[in-house]
Amino acid sequence: MKLAFFIPAFATANNGNGNGGANQHVDGANVHLNGCIWPEQGAHPQGLHTIADDEFARFVGLTKGVGLDNPYSEAEIVTRQCPTHCVYDGSDYSCSGFEDDEEYTCHFKVGKGNRPPGKHYIWTRSSNIEGIAVFFKSDALEQYRKISKKKKCPVPVITASDPDAICGDRPQIPTKKQWEEEGLRFDAYTVWNDDGTSVQCGPGATPVRGGDKFEALNLVCTKGKGNSFKWMHQSSSGKVQPAGNKWLHKKFLCKKCHNKCDGGDGGDGGEGSGAESPDVASVSL
Repeated sequence: MKLAFFIPAFATANNGNGNGGANQHVDGANVHLNGCIWPEQGAHPQGLHTIADDEFARFVGLTKGVGLDNPYSEAEIVTRQCPTHCVYDGSDYSCSGFEDDEEYTCHFKVGKGNRPPGKHYIWTRSSNIEGIAVFFKSDALEQYRKISKKKKCPVPVITASDPDAICGDRPQIPTKKQWEEEGLRFDAYTVWNDDGTSVQCGPGATPVRGGDKFEALNLVCTKGKGNSFKWMHQSSSGKVQPAGNKWLHKKFLCKKCHNKCDGGDGGDGGEGSGAESPDVASVSL
C-alpha cells in the first residue's frame, strides 16, 4: 500500500460547504440528515488534522467515497487499520502489517437545542456508540473536530529504502581536532563495524558510558522530529533518538582504558573489572 505523505492545505478556496477558507463550519442543520459524512483529507479549515488525516491509517469500509456529498447509512461500519512497518522511498510510504485498531459506526443524535428535529447522522466509536461524534463538534455539529497525535495510529517502524540517499552523510566519530580541548581521542579508540551501523572499542579502550548507562549504538535512517528523515539511534525497545549530527554523541564512543579494561559488559574500565590484557578490551557496542 502506498501512502502519500499528506500536508493539509491551510488556505483553500471556500466551496460553500465549509471545506475551505476561514469558515470552519458546515451546515449542521441539514448536512447530517441524509447520512454520516466521512470528511475529505484537509477538511479542517485551520489545517488541523481530523481522524481522516491520519498519515498511516487505512480505512476499510469507505465504499461510498468521502466528502459531504457521499453520506453513509445508519449502522454502516468503517474500521481503522494501523501498520506495523513502513518503507519510505523519498516521497511515499509503502506499509505492511496492518492490524484492526479502531471501529466507527454510523449512528445518530436526535434533534434538540441548536439541532432541528430529526435524526442527525454522525460517526461514533463502536465501543461507545452513544458517545461523541468523531468528526464534528458543538451542539449543532457544524464544526470539525481536531484529533490529537496520541489518538492517531501509533507510529510504525519506518525504514528508508535507500538510507544514504535519503538521510545523507552519517554522523562520524569525532576527530582529535574536535575534542583536543577536552584531551579526548575518540577516533583513536572507537572504530566502525563492517556495515557502518555501530561502533566498537579498539584495544586498550572502554566505553565512555559504562555500567547501566551503556547502550550500544544502532544507527538507522528514520523519521525524526519535524517529519524529516535523519540518522537516529534505535534502542532495543524500538524507541528512536538522535545519534548526533555531524559527530556521534559522546555516549556511544570509547575512551582510553587507564586501568584494567572491562571484560565486555560495558563497564567503566576501573579496578576489578576482570580483564587481564588490553586485547580483552575490544567491546562490541
